Amino acid sequence: MDAKAQKMKERFQKRQEARMAELQRKKEMSATKKSEGGNTEAFIKSFSENADQMTERLGKFHNGLEKSELTPMFDEIMKDLKRTQKFLTDSVVFLPDFEVKSAQAILKKIQDDINLKHEELLPRKKFGFKTRTNMVPKNDDIVDSFNKSTNEKIEKDGTEVEAIKTYGGENDFGFSNRSDCELSMSSNDCKQKDIKLSNLENCTIKIFGCPSALHITNLKGCKIFVGPISRASFVSDCTGCHFSLACQQVRIHTTKDCTFNIHVTGKAIIEDCSCVGFAPYNWSYQGLSEDFQEAGLRLDINRWDDVDDFNWLTSSKPSPNWYKVPEDSRVTVKEP
Repeated sequence: MDAKAQKMKERFQKRQEARMAELQRKKEMSATKKSEGGNTEAFIKSFSENADQMTERLGKFHNGLEKSELTPMFDEIMKDLKRTQKFLTDSVVFLPDFEVKSAQAILKKIQDDINLKHEELLPRKKFGFKTRTNMVPKNDDIVDSFNKSTNEKIEKDGTEVEAIKTYGGENDFGFSNRSDCELSMSSNDCKQKDIKLSNLENCTIKIFGCPSALHITNLKGCKIFVGPISRASFVSDCTGCHFSLACQQVRIHTTKDCTFNIHVTGKAIIEDCSCVGFAPYNWSYQGLSEDFQEAGLRLDINRWDDVDDFNWLTSSKPSPNWYKVPEDSRVTVKEP
């Protein structure tokens, strides 16, 4: 009898322990949901306030203001936009998918409104470049220096070679509206300048040296090789291209069927992209190590395979929108 009573007591105790464990589990789940709900509510409140403030401030930008007033105003609102974007990035771990997409759409709308307002109040000026030959093989078109007239355009073989002033300052240069050609920029031409490449098709572009930033828009079937960049690279609306980039961080939007050989000390961020491949930086030329040093990039840190996909929030499965280029498919490009 004592043995049976002991066994019944043990079974009763186990059932009690199981009940208590289940109650504790439900209590913890309830607390977690409540915490996440509170975090989401706090995010929505803070995010909405920031977005409303930026929209309200942008409404105060008008033609009656001097350029000396508008420039710092645009700088400040862009800083606020970046802070809000970082706030969203840091919060995706607990936000529902629809809240993330909604916030992304709001930020994109604000970014578009800022760009339109900037075009309206501080329209971009165009600058012409002289061209040189015999600086690199194959007689590449070479960006040299400003012409005396800031509105002058130089023609070579019947095609305009022009530099583009983009939002950010007087030191913005680049190539635009070219096809089926080879273009090059020397170290002296691009040193600590913001480079913009846009509307190019079937072109090969080589930028030697150390630019400060890189903006790439609407390229098709191009090969882009760029020396170490001090800050970030921004790529959007590209198809069927190859990129070799070294920078602090690279952000890629609405791009497909492209490969990126990169050296990044931060990480790569993709959004609305598909079939983009990543591999280590693969371009070398004389003076590359010195350019890395000037750009402030560490050669021993390369997070080329640390890619954040803003359209893929499931941490348990890898994003289907990007892939690592197989080692046997990687090619090193070395300048003579």
